[in-house]
Amino acid sequence: MPWEIVTNNSEILAIHAALLPTNQILMFGGSEHNAAQNLSGNPTDLDNTRLFNLAGSPLIETIGSPTTDVFCSGHACLADGRLLVGGGTKEWGGEHEGHGHDLNFLGEHGCWIYHPRARTWRRVRDLNFEPGQPDGGGRWYPTLLTLANGEVLAVAGHPFRTDSRHNNDTPERYSPGGDTWALLTAERLDAGNRTRYYPRFHLLPDGNVFFVSPLSGACRIYDPFTGQTVGSTIPSAGGSRYNDSWDYPSVLLPLLPTDGYKPRVMICGDTDPKKIDLSQASPTWQNTATRTGTASRNAAAIRLFRHSTHWRDLRLLASTAARRMRMRSEKAKFITLASTGTRGSLQPQTVGQRLTRQPSPATTTPPRCCFPMGVFGPQAPARTRLKATLPLSANSGSRSSNRPTTPIRTARN
Repeated sequence: MPWEIVTNNSEILAIHAALLPTNQILMFGGSEHNAAQNLSGNPTDLDNTRLFNLAGSPLIETIGSPTTDVFCSGHACLADGRLLVGGGTKEWGGEHEGHGHDLNFLGEHGCWIYHPRARTWRRVRDLNFEPGQPDGGGRWYPTLLTLANGEVLAVAGHPFRTDSRHNNDTPERYSPGGDTWALLTAERLDAGNRTRYYPRFHLLPDGNVFFVSPLSGACRIYDPFTGQTVGSTIPSAGGSRYNDSWDYPSVLLPLLPTDGYKPRVMICGDTDPKKIDLSQASPTWQNTATRTGTASRNAAAIRLFRHSTHWRDLRLLASTAARRMRMRSEKAKFITLASTGTRGSLQPQTVGQRLTRQPSPATTTPPRCCFPMGVFGPQAPARTRLKATLPLSANSGSRSSNRPTTPIRTARN
C-alpha cells in the first residue's frame, strides 16, 4: 500500500484536523506554532483555516477562523456534525509569573463551534475560571470527548497565569443546548501534576468514560455527570511512556455484537503494546500478541507521537511515529484485530514511506483512506498532505475480499 502525495501545499500548518459530514476535512492551526503570530495581537495572524475537499474541485478552500488562538486546543464533534473547539494558547510559553516551568503555555478560555454546512464559526460560552476564584482556568493541551447524551467533557490542560494550579484538574462538561460549561468538582483529577497534556480517555457503552492516562496515579472509570470515579481504580499500564507522557496513542477497539459489545482499549508506542478488557470484573493491562515482521526486529524501539487509526476491515493503522533518541521517523504498520478482538499483533510493513517526527493529526476518510497532516520531518515538508488507501477488491469496488464482516442486527440506544 503506497502513500500518495495529494498536494505539496495545503497553505497552512494543520495542527488540528477533523472529518466533517460534508465530505471535507477541516484543517486549522491558529498561530501555527509561531510565537510572533500568537503575540502580535493581529487577528489575521490567527486566520489559518482551510477546507480540504475529499471530492476535489477545488481541493483546498479558504474559510474564516476563530479570533482566539486555537493552536493546541481540544476538539470534539457534536451529534449534528458541528465541531466544538475549546481552549488553545492565550499566551506563548515563557517566564510567566507563577508558572516558570517547561511547557507553560497559558491556556485559552475561548470556545468555538464550526458549522460545516454554513461554513461559519460561532463563539460559544468560554471555559470556566478556577473553582471558587474570579479568574484562572482555561486550557492548553486539553482533551475533549463527546458523551452519550451529546454533551462534551473537557479534561486537563495548562491554565491561564492567574490560576494557582499548573494543570486544570477540574473537568467540565459542555451542553450544546444550553451553551453552558458545568464544573465537575467532586474529584480533582491529577492535582499537582504539571505534565498531564492531552490525557487519553474513551466513552464506554454504559455512558461512563475510561481514563487510559493514569490520572492521580491510576486508570479509572469515571462518571462524567457526577464527576466521580466508578468502583475501584485500575493499576496503570506501567512504564514511563504510558504513565507519564503524552506522546502515545490509545484506541477503543471495535464494539462487536458477537461478544456483547465488550469495551476493550489498546495503547501502543512503548516497547510493548498493551490492551485491557473492561468487561472483566477486575480489568488489568495485558501485553498484546507478539510483534511480527519488521516490528519484531525493532521490538525495543519506543515510537513517539504515533497515531492509531481505525479501518473498516477491523484493522488499525499505526502511523506517524518517531523513534526515541535519534528521532528518526518510522514506517506505518497495521495492527490486525480478529472479529472477536482477541488478537492484536503488529504486522509486516505494508506502508512504505517514513512520515513524521513531530505531533500531527491523522483522520480516516471515505473511501478507506488515511490522511496524516501537520508537522512533518525532512522527508515530507510541513505543508505536504499524504494519503494511504487500502486496496479494494476487484469485484466489490468498496472493500477487501478478505474483510471479516459482522452484520449489526441490534444496537444499543
